[in-house]
Amino acid sequence: MCNPIRHHHVPQTYLKNFSFKKKEQSKIYTFDRNSKKIFEANVLDVAVEKNFYTVKKCKDNYAWENFYAQSIEPIMGNVISKIIGMAENCLIQENTHILDIEVKSKLAIIMVSQLLRGKQGREFEQKIFDNVAPEIIHDVKSKFIGKGNDELDATLENYKISEDIFKISAMQATLDIERLNRISSIIFNRCWVVYKIIGKREFVTSDNPVMFMNGSSLDVTPFHNGITDNKTIVFFPISPKLMIGVYAYDFYLGALNYCEGCLLFIDSEKDKHFIDNANQKQSEQCHRQAFSHSQETLKGLF
Repeated sequence: MCNPIRHHHVPQTYLKNFSFKKKEQSKIYTFDRNSKKIFEANVLDVAVEKNFYTVKKCKDNYAWENFYAQSIEPIMGNVISKIIGMAENCLIQENTHILDIEVKSKLAIIMVSQLLRGKQGREFEQKIFDNVAPEIIHDVKSKFIGKGNDELDATLENYKISEDIFKISAMQATLDIERLNRISSIIFNRCWVVYKIIGKREFVTSDNPVMFMNGSSLDVTPFHNGITDNKTIVFFPISPKLMIGVYAYDFYLGALNYCEGCLLFIDSEKDKHFIDNANQKQSEQCHRQAFSHSQETLKGLF
C-alpha cells in the first residue's frame, strides 16, 4: 500500500458538502485571498499539502495523518451527514431538536481537532515551540556541558532543533487525548443551535472552517479569542445552507437558551446581514482560501 503523502488539513469528506459534480469530479469554487481571484478547483486539490503531517523521526512516519484519516474523518463524515439529512428534510419544522448529547459530543471533538490540525494551528504551535524550545535547550546544556564528557559536550554545543523535532512536539500536543477532551468539554457545555438558510443565499467555508468570533468586537483573529471567554462564539458551516453556532449560556442574556440543540430558520433576505457577516468573517479569518458551492456567493466577499 502506498504511503499517504498528500495530506488534507481540511478533510475531503467535509469539503464535498460544499462541492458540485462536474465530469464525475467533486468541484468547489475557491476564492484566493492573496490573488483576489475566484476559480473552480477539484476538492482533491484544495486545503492540501505534501507531507504536512509526515514525521520522519517517528516509528510510523504517517501516524499523525493516519490518526485523522482513521479516527476523526469517518466520525466527521457520519455525524455531519446525519445532521444534513435531518435538517434538509422538506418536512422538518423550525425549532426541531436535532442535536442530542452524543452528536454534540462528537461534534465538539471534531471541531477542536479541526481547529488544531490546520495551517493556522500549525503556525500557532510553531510560535509556542520557538519560545519554549531555546529555554529547554539552554537548561539541558547548563546541566550537562562541562561534566567531563567531551563527546556529549560537542553534541550539545552543535545541537540544532530540526523540523521533525518540532513536528513531533506538535503531533504530541494535537493528539493529546486529555487535552482534546478538556477543550472539547468547554465547547460541549454551551448552547448549540443549527442555522438553516431559507432562500437563495448560502454559507461559505474555508481552509480554517471552525471560526471563533468575539461577540462584542466581532474580532475573528485565529487563536485570539479565548475558548473559555463567554463573549466567544464558535461558528462552523457544515453545508451551503447549514451552520452550527455555539454560544455561552449567558450570551444575549440567555436569549438562545430556549432553542438549545434546535434548528433555527434564517431568511435569505431578512437575515441577509447575518449571513453576509458570517461569510465575510469566514473569509477574513481563513489562512488563504474560502470555498463555496456558488460562484456568486464568493463574489459577495469583495
